[in-house]
Amino acid sequence: LANLGRNKKRTILVLISLSLSLVLLNTVFTLSQSIDMDKFLSKFVDTDFLIAHADYFQNEFRGPENQTSESFIKAVEAQPGFEEGVRLYGGRAEMFAVEDEKNTTQGYNINSNGDFMAAVYGLENLPNQRLELIDGELDFEKLATGKYILEGVKLDDNGVPQMASAHFAVGETLTLYNYKGTSQTFADREYTTKEFTVLGHVSIKTYANSDRTGWDYNFYLPAEVYKTFVERPAVMSYAFNVSKDHEAEMESFLQSYTDKVEPVMNYTSKFTALNEFSGMRNTVVMIGGALSFIIGLIGVLNFINANLTSIMTRRKEFAMMQSIGMTRKQLRSMLMHEGFFYSFGTCVLSLAFGTIFSLLIVKPFCGMLWFFSYQFILWPLLIVLPFLVVLGAIIPLVLYTLTDKQSIVERLQEVE
Repeated sequence: LANLGRNKKRTILVLISLSLSLVLLNTVFTLSQSIDMDKFLSKFVDTDFLIAHADYFQNEFRGPENQTSESFIKAVEAQPGFEEGVRLYGGRAEMFAVEDEKNTTQGYNINSNGDFMAAVYGLENLPNQRLELIDGELDFEKLATGKYILEGVKLDDNGVPQMASAHFAVGETLTLYNYKGTSQTFADREYTTKEFTVLGHVSIKTYANSDRTGWDYNFYLPAEVYKTFVERPAVMSYAFNVSKDHEAEMESFLQSYTDKVEPVMNYTSKFTALNEFSGMRNTVVMIGGALSFIIGLIGVLNFINANLTSIMTRRKEFAMMQSIGMTRKQLRSMLMHEGFFYSFGTCVLSLAFGTIFSLLIVKPFCGMLWFFSYQFILWPLLIVLPFLVVLGAIIPLVLYTLTDKQSIVERLQEVE
């Protein structure tokens, strides 16, 4: 141990370089294990599959000209394992507007009458799992009367409702306007006005139950009520579930159908979301692993250089000790112990710094990203450290063997 203190700077450099790579390795695996699959999936999918026109997935859905085709829907419903499906109606071709006298600050998305442009969706089979109630109630019978409406509320990245984005309270009355029809001029369209009572607030899931645009005013109606307000109802998307034993089969069918039968159609699913999730996790591991390997290689090279330098500069010392009775076996044992102390020091520093860095840096970082749920782990270190101990003992032994080619007399004479 005293020999390691001869060149403290070199010893510290070796320990830090070796420890740094291990801390980075542990950090990489901590980040990869902290990516929360459930959080990731909940943001992008709420059913097994969702089909729509390809424009929808590029945030360019408008209406009848790029709606989900009935032929695609019928083909899906005819597949084995199909359980239930829900059409979501919407579009910008027959835009809605809402009167809101309380909003005196917004200066955009306003029509010529001073009303605010709004996204209104018609959803089949209300209520169902596609609408997550925040407050109020989901009463299908009330909604079916055409007197009630649900207001959509935006969610932050962590899925927490941003109630400041809600414009009307539960029980409050609002007025919707719409120029019904598809004529190029508003004068040729039927101007409709309808009052609704807000029955409740529901979550807007950008990638599941909206047109992915991000309107300031968002409302949901039963599909049959929605259809009375538009001349040409357009199916924006169709979400459906299948039995578990037919999920892979349905995925294969959709891939083939959108490639060969209707290329303008597309789909998302739990599988595509999982592939994105796996790709993101693999990217973190690949990039972080490469950096860990490079820094670790530098650390090992520093360790080899430190041992080689120590052996070469102590050749006379070794020769003198052997001349007074130290055997080659004892000398090798001494060098192996020195390497072991390097490894032991690296183990202590890696575990200490790895724990501190994980709790003080990685944990807060994970809290800043919506798809992370921090997991404290040290198993990557515990797996690697035994190999490091073995390496620390073997490298000095190998280096000494490679440099020990002269007799004791030759080494003493060489130094003199």
